[in-house]
Amino acid sequence: MTLSELWGIGQNLLIWEWVKLSEFPSTYSYDEALLLSPLIEDWWLVWIPDHGEAVVKVEEVRKRIV
Repeated sequence: MTLSELWGIGQNLLIWEWVKLSEFPSTYSYDEALLLSPLIEDWWLVWIPDHGEAVVKVEEVRKRIV
C-alpha cells in the first residue's frame, strides 16, 4: 500500500476533513465528524462534536459537500 493510499483509503479522504456519518455513536451526537488520523486498513480515528473521539470504518463516512 502506498502512502497516498494509506492517507486517502478509497474515497480520497484527508486528515482534518469534515465528513458525514451514516451511523451515529449516540442519538445526541452530530451527523458529521472530523477526520483525525487513518488507522489500519479502512478505519479512521475521528472527532464527533458533543461525543468526542471515535473509530469508524470508511464505509460509515462520506465526503461532505460544501
